[in-house]
Amino acid sequence: GYKVCELRDELEHALALLDPPAEAAVRLRYEEELSYGEVAARIGVSASYAAKLVSGALLELRSIMQPQAA
Repeated sequence: GYKVCELRDELEHALALLDPPAEAAVRLRYEEELSYGEVAARIGVSASYAAKLVSGALLELRSIMQPQAA
């Protein structure tokens, strides 16, 4: 419903704030459901670096999307 659309919009906004390689890695990993090796091959990095990109991007997304404590 409405809440899902709202969250999807918020996620799209947050993804757009990431560095392009991090955004690409997250999209490939979770939208296209690629392995880290496949993500790495697509963006031209090692599998371990692709995993670090995704991990760091998820932390950043969590930070962006969580309401700030007052």
